[in-house]
Amino acid sequence: RGEGLARLALAALYRFQAEPEQVHSFQSSQNLLNDSLDHSRVAIEIYTEKVKEPANLIRAYYEYALTLREQVRLMDENDPQRLVVAREADELFNRISSDSKENRRWDIYLDARLGQLWMHYHLRSPDCEQNLNALGEEIQRELPEYLIQPTRYPCVLGKTILGVFCQLGRYHIIKGILALDRNDLQEAGKQFALGFEYDRFIGEDFRDLNRGINVVHSRLRGFNPRELVQVFDGAASVLGTLMPQSITGMIKGKEDLLFWQKLEAHFGTYATYRQLSDQTIHKKRQTDAY
Repeated sequence: RGEGLARLALAALYRFQAEPEQVHSFQSSQNLLNDSLDHSRVAIEIYTEKVKEPANLIRAYYEYALTLREQVRLMDENDPQRLVVAREADELFNRISSDSKENRRWDIYLDARLGQLWMHYHLRSPDCEQNLNALGEEIQRELPEYLIQPTRYPCVLGKTILGVFCQLGRYHIIKGILALDRNDLQEAGKQFALGFEYDRFIGEDFRDLNRGINVVHSRLRGFNPRELVQVFDGAASVLGTLMPQSITGMIKGKEDLLFWQKLEAHFGTYATYRQLSDQTIHKKRQTDAY
């Protein structure tokens, strides 16, 4: 059992180390991902044949599927093996989703579904957004007590599974990325704001929050002032519409939204971008007048 847990930890470690930002070549990433797969295979063998622990076996399969997803993300779009690897990952994600849903482990279920959706985003699957919306409807039906709503902020109770909040944060980050792809900047701001509020339930130094910040930052860093103002304004608009106007001891106004704070920390103050945006619009009107 101990070796299996160690193998899972090593599999995750090598997968994280294979991130393009962490290595200098595609081949280095592939080598690390292959090492991750090897450790996952051993863990699967341990929890299948030596120590039969269904929960850890699901973890092992999930770690394996995530590493396959990373291979898909890094492979050339024209590589014929890419779809082969994606199909294997799909089979594993579907298996994990089915088993975890049957046992009502909603944190694992959402983790697997969202991991699968990220893969299909990188594959540019045409039904990615449709499947994400279907997952959103399922979340509304099955997990209403976890949802941030216009008149209700979730409470953390003894039976609350904190991991569900993490997955809801990921769900909204993906929705925000899809909104950016449509150039709907205000909608992206709304989704990112909600995503960061869900992650706040776990902690502001939470690993997935920091990864979410990196994903969002990489997409916004090339934006001009007018575009960033739209993202800011979208974030501010969630108050009173998608979540309560204020939350005692936590949120009094837009400046208290975690996403708003991260935006200002990474890019500068809203006031500065609003001023620059207004100046740009004014100059354009003057040019048009001439």
